[in-house]
Amino acid sequence: MKVGLARTPAVRAALRAAGVRPWSVGQRLDAGDILVLDASLDTALLHLRGLLLPDVEILLVDAIPPSRSAVRWPWRRLSLPRDHGELAGLRTVLPATTVVAISGRLEVATVRLEVRDHLPPSPHDPPPDHLDVLRRAFTETGLRWPQDATLTARLMPAGQPADRETQLAVAAALLAATGTIPPAALRRYVFVGAIAPDGHLRPLQAPDATRDAARAAGYRRLVVPAVHADGPGYVGPGCAVHPASTVADLVPLLRP
Repeated sequence: MKVGLARTPAVRAALRAAGVRPWSVGQRLDAGDILVLDASLDTALLHLRGLLLPDVEILLVDAIPPSRSAVRWPWRRLSLPRDHGELAGLRTVLPATTVVAISGRLEVATVRLEVRDHLPPSPHDPPPDHLDVLRRAFTETGLRWPQDATLTARLMPAGQPADRETQLAVAAALLAATGTIPPAALRRYVFVGAIAPDGHLRPLQAPDATRDAARAAGYRRLVVPAVHADGPGYVGPGCAVHPASTVADLVPLLRP
């Protein structure tokens, strides 16, 4: 669901044209929803900036390009009507938590799966090999794949390269994108593991350090390849380890 809050008539009209539902009193946003804000709402933005909305994508929109002196908000900014297609085509953004190596240390990071209306592939974009592998894994294990959609997986912090062990987090977000699991279930777990084309999970490179990184970041549920679930010293205090042999094992774990 895309919900918008706008003050200027030009932005309100642009949001309507892009199929964005107007904000209403008492509106509740859930994981995977998109909140579109008129960048001219300075007072509202000052309050919203401090909110913890990890499950909701926030977009700022301008009717005119922002000046160089504009406040650098921590959210993505679109300029209308130039970015009308991007706003209209974006369906949902689903975050899932994983562990990656940052500056030589394993740390918690967020994978953001962006689901858009189907676009023809650009010759300038590198082939999404990791998504091709996941598509094959979903087919082999009988899982649904998002249809008529263009998928983009980004790893935050921005510029942080993804590795193969982030594939399990992307797979969890894909399950939410198809409605196989509720998007809100993603927030409760850290997902770490590489996935083979047949859907099986490959062993982690550093299972103990992965567990420690998740626990240090305050997470208490970690999903990893089943081979590590009973490893020596792996199930530590305060961190429940949930084993998965194949990507399909995520479904009973995350579905209520």
